[in-house]
Amino acid sequence: MFDPLLPFDVFSWNVGRLAAHASLVNRGVRPVAEVLVREDALKDLLVDSEVTDCLSGLRYHLVPRGDNHIAIYIFKHSHLCEVIKHQNDEKADDEVFATWANGKMFGYSEEAIAEFVAGQQMVSLGT
Repeated sequence: MFDPLLPFDVFSWNVGRLAAHASLVNRGVRPVAEVLVREDALKDLLVDSEVTDCLSGLRYHLVPRGDNHIAIYIFKHSHLCEVIKHQNDEKADDEVFATWANGKMFGYSEEAIAEFVAGQQMVSLGT
């Protein structure tokens, strides 16, 4: 039974959340996942071997949230970084966002949209 008076290991909890969300993205269940963490924990999380293992083959984008939190967006396809930036009012490529939105509207998969965007040289596959 959970005892709220016992010490809570926030670091392990964050590692578990990152691993779970990364797994969902890696398996194609979600195109993007967001995990909110405290800014002071971010550096330790991103160098932890368990986190680097689960993020292997994936990309991430960091967005400040409030005074002391950071949102970690996890994604597989490079064009999704532009979608994330657009959503967060950052400087983004509007053509990539419009292409993504049209692709989603007409039922295309993330893989098909990524292939089209890369073929049009809108974003680099390596970023």
